[in-house]
Amino acid sequence: MGSGEIRQERLRQLFWSLVEIYSPSGKEEAALAYLEEFLSEQGCPYGVQPVDEDRYNLLLGDPEAAVVLVGHVDTVDAWDLEDYGPRDLGEGWIGGLGTADMKGGCAAILEAYLCLRAQGLGRKVGVALVVGEEEDGDGADAFLGEFRPGRAVVGEPTDLALCTGHYGYLEVEISAEGRRAHASVPERGRNAAERLLTGLTALMGAPEFSGAGADAAVLNIRHLETANPGFAVPARAVAWADIHVPPGVDLGRVRAAVLRALADTDGLRVDFETEDPGYSLPADDPLVGVFRRVGGEAVGVFRSHSDANRFHRCGVPTFVLGPGSLEFAHAEEERIRWGQVVEAARLYRDLFRGVLESCA
Repeated sequence: MGSGEIRQERLRQLFWSLVEIYSPSGKEEAALAYLEEFLSEQGCPYGVQPVDEDRYNLLLGDPEAAVVLVGHVDTVDAWDLEDYGPRDLGEGWIGGLGTADMKGGCAAILEAYLCLRAQGLGRKVGVALVVGEEEDGDGADAFLGEFRPGRAVVGEPTDLALCTGHYGYLEVEISAEGRRAHASVPERGRNAAERLLTGLTALMGAPEFSGAGADAAVLNIRHLETANPGFAVPARAVAWADIHVPPGVDLGRVRAAVLRALADTDGLRVDFETEDPGYSLPADDPLVGVFRRVGGEAVGVFRSHSDANRFHRCGVPTFVLGPGSLEFAHAEEERIRWGQVVEAARLYRDLFRGVLESCA
């Protein structure tokens, strides 16, 4: 039986290789193939759970264990297909697409599992590496359609704080219809872009989205487009907005605030798409105690949207804990501290051990 110690060289090679592989949502096949090869080389059995014709989740150990670690192998699209891979930035930083969100977390999860398996604990713990988190969460939905672990820990970037709370999320489509006219006589048409911008300005100025106070929702105008008008007044314009909502704040209240802010702009259509409520777990949950005993310190609230919302909605108490920072996720300068990846592997390993001991 092995020592169960973290093997940094193995961890670094796994992490570096994952970041070298371009795996945006819907195109995770190459990353999955590499992970299967890696696990086979380690002599580690795994399961494959189909998600669609070409994509699948990888499962290790018991998917209904007392605690299952969850990671997603997909990333957002690359800013630059010529320069998305890993690079050493010096002073302990490694840059590249997916380093923080969340291939650092996935590598740490696998290293922790391999350490536990070396100690004969592989069948008492669980790991789910899923696809599609950055788009529609189809990997997590497939997992939850079949399994219910006792608890889940999602390895999103939290700077190694254990998040017992999670923001809710609203995705909103706002559209305006107008009337097309030649660009030199805009008074003959009705400009949909101008009407949409008027509404968005009112939305950004609403007190509910000012950013002040613990209950303030976080508004992000993510996407703007018009129907391709040529040299003409656009007849249609669309915007997509993300709204992250603190736990404890009712989503209905936020929806009402959106509609109220847009009410004075004629002709806008508002469609609420994705809706996931936030949540808070008890501060005295046994897993929090184990986390502190194994050297974890900060406890906080995860400010983004993640697969954790899906797990919690299905009745699984779900924590978020991982290396890296949201500050660098989805950014052109995405990066992570290598030391945090190593520390995450240790924390995951010791968290599992502690949970198993407390259940003994």
